[in-house]
Amino acid sequence: MKWTLKAKTGVTTKKTLEYLEALAPDVFDVAVTSLGVNDVIADISPAILNLGNHV
Repeated sequence: MKWTLKAKTGVTTKKTLEYLEALAPDVFDVAVTSLGVNDVIADISPAILNLGNHV
């Protein structure tokens, strides 16, 4: 078994998506994400996020 952890703390959903898009392409079977907590804490509305086609 091979696994890799890619983690960032304290970033918003938009910043996380930008980070993930900048990573080199890879093949994997499973991806686990947890997004939105920092958006809620910072009171960022979904309209402000402007996530385009990521929603």
